Amino acid sequence: MKMIVMGSICLSIFASILFYAQHLGISVVLFVTATLLALFYFLEQRKKIKNRKAYFLAIPILLLASTYFIYNQTFFKVTNMIAILSLTAMMLIWALSEKGETKYLVKRIFTCIFAPLEHVSEAMKGITKTLFAKKQREKKVNEHTKQIWTGIAISLPLLLIVLILLSSADMIFAQGIQNIADGLSEGLDKIFENHFLGNLLARMILILITTIYMVSFILNLWNKKLFTMPENEKQAKISMERTVSNTVVSILNIVYAIFCAIQITTLFAKITPENFNYAEYARQGFFQLMIISAINFAIILVTTKNEKQGAKGQIFYAKGMNILMTIFTMIILLSAFTRMNLYQQEYGYTYLRIFVDFALVTEAFLLIPTLVYIVKPSFHPVKSYLIIVITMYVVMNFSNIGNFIAKENVNRYLQSEKRIDFEYLTKTETDGLEEVVRLYQNEPEGSKLKGNMRRYFAKLEDELQEDTNWQEWNVSKWKAKSLLEKIEK
Repeated sequence: MKMIVMGSICLSIFASILFYAQHLGISVVLFVTATLLALFYFLEQRKKIKNRKAYFLAIPILLLASTYFIYNQTFFKVTNMIAILSLTAMMLIWALSEKGETKYLVKRIFTCIFAPLEHVSEAMKGITKTLFAKKQREKKVNEHTKQIWTGIAISLPLLLIVLILLSSADMIFAQGIQNIADGLSEGLDKIFENHFLGNLLARMILILITTIYMVSFILNLWNKKLFTMPENEKQAKISMERTVSNTVVSILNIVYAIFCAIQITTLFAKITPENFNYAEYARQGFFQLMIISAINFAIILVTTKNEKQGAKGQIFYAKGMNILMTIFTMIILLSAFTRMNLYQQEYGYTYLRIFVDFALVTEAFLLIPTLVYIVKPSFHPVKSYLIIVITMYVVMNFSNIGNFIAKENVNRYLQSEKRIDFEYLTKTETDGLEEVVRLYQNEPEGSKLKGNMRRYFAKLEDELQEDTNWQEWNVSKWKAKSLLEKIEK
């Protein structure tokens, strides 16, 4: 316990240095690295690790943490925090179990993150014993002392009610209570007005809260019940008559066959009537098609997992229909991707549209383990799904989407003089600044757009000139600062 408490205190002090009153930057990857090393050390010391393959998840965790100092994307700063916590919990769950079980994984992740709150009392006792061991030996807490503290806790709300009633009954008493309250308030104000004392108090509170949670978190990992599979819990089984499931998939496949034939002739082959506007045609549909593809995934997985016994011919037919549905799903995904691409060429690029592109590509990759699962039902596709999703999410983080959006929108404007939304262009922040500068250099002097860009540069330069500490260092902001200095205004 002493090692856990002292290690948690050191990490908490490190966290206060890195994050207190600082913007997120290189501090994130430094803290995540230190935390992972500490967790590995604690677990290895207690010989709790049963599956070291789980350590490979540290790679995407550290890659996501490094984006905080490489790029400047507000959306990913929020989602990556959730992803880092979830991946860390997943890594620990798999490391503590002999097999990387995927059943009840979401429930286990929540348990890993929030269940430590149940161990706060135990953690505080451990911290107290570690820091005040000598005093604890000299003075044993007896039943009488516990009763006193219980009495104090009960008396506090009663005392508040009594003070309110007495103050309303007697003006002199009320004035005395008011003077005491004012004195306490002035004392607290002086503490917080003093920059050093205020910061010291805030840091101490941050360190205390962080230490309690970290100790509770590690104590939670020792609780085997939280990470082992329930022995007597019944697994959900899918049992459906083969004739029923085969009929459902067959009917859907007929509809998909007609739809895919239309896509091949109109969207892919472009065999259409004259004056046909592809951008207008593609304007709607990609979101609906993405939902349909997700529904198809569910249908394929459910019908493949169907445990109802049937004739060999029925089982063979089911596999064939599911493979056919997988092929149709791929065509539907290609249709959705093509529609989105046409829409982007006509109306420009946004974060949401790029996210849809990544979601469609991810779904296409997910079809590979799905096909394997159809042919070989003993194959468990969930791990493959997780690897694909995590990999695609990391790739999306390192694709510098802000720069891509700015570049493509500027190209559209310069090459075809299509309308450009400058307000949205500024949302790419410092990641897209290089392309905004290129637009500025190509825009004629005196135009409204050039004036807007000049004001944007001045505002951004003021923001970047603010003093930043080493904890906040960010590559994107550093490049932007250097770029703005070279602009002729």
